[in-house]
Amino acid sequence: MNLIKYFILVILLLNFSHANAYEMGLIEEQEKSYAEAFNLYKEGQKNKDKRAIFKLATFYYTGKAVKKNYSKAFSLFKQSSKMGYEKATYNLGIFHSNKRTKYYSPKKAYTIFLKLANKGHAAAQNRLGMFYTFGFGVEVDYKK
Repeated sequence: MNLIKYFILVILLLNFSHANAYEMGLIEEQEKSYAEAFNLYKEGQKNKDKRAIFKLATFYYTGKAVKKNYSKAFSLFKQSSKMGYEKATYNLGIFHSNKRTKYYSPKKAYTIFLKLANKGHAAAQNRLGMFYTFGFGVEVDYKK
């Protein structure tokens, strides 16, 4: 562990007692210590941290520090989403709109993006715009 990273971790632990596995995982990830970050996110999962669970899902989705596994990624996104994490819910919509996954369902994707869009989620609003522009799971409707 290099001196700067050690110093940052000590500062977090001493001055910010609220520092948790998720936050420490972010630091490790910035340092490109992906295996360490993954382990910290696993610790966060044990503590039911929806953000750490989301990060684990992204590791499985991208294959960062672990073998790519879309089933695990989907399951973790779903878990984090059920805990109210909108980023995870959005990623479930992405899964359902991807023809290359077994989760492909334009109707489910549309439903997810619509719920998020109604809450003001900008990326979901953009996705709905694309759905209406290209007729993905819905009729083409340039007004909408």
